[in-house]
Amino acid sequence: HETDKSHVRVVKQLAQDLPLVRLDKGKIEQVFVNLFMNALHAMPGGGALAVRTYATQLTEVGHRIGSRTADHFTIGDTVVAAEIDDTGMGIPSNQLTKIFDPFFTTKPTGKGTGLGLSVTSKIVALHGGTIDIRNREEGGVRVTIIFKAQERE
Repeated sequence: HETDKSHVRVVKQLAQDLPLVRLDKGKIEQVFVNLFMNALHAMPGGGALAVRTYATQLTEVGHRIGSRTADHFTIGDTVVAAEIDDTGMGIPSNQLTKIFDPFFTTKPTGKGTGLGLSVTSKIVALHGGTIDIRNREEGGVRVTIIFKAQERE
């Protein structure tokens, strides 16, 4: 309903037969609702919201993979990723390092508490995952969430 009201086109590219991931459905729904609402707010004149899911095998250590905060990811692990792209305004580069800080917001006074991304980050971390938010070269933002797939028994 919010996407129609905001004139935002939603494009879904959801992979079939993804490996299982151990998640609390309600908490992960909260993560995605918050990310979608942030994207809609960043596109007040309309735009496109793309949601992609896929599984991949980690082949290298990178941003937040293999670091102290994500020691549970190692090369060779199968992970499930969700990417959310928007065509909004993007985030000023000098503010990107602050977006997960409690009470930090880029929204005008009265339009946000600054807790959404802080809570989102904590929920993802509690599920053993990582979240990365960066500006896209073509404009807008890409959010990437990664969770380790359950090993088959």
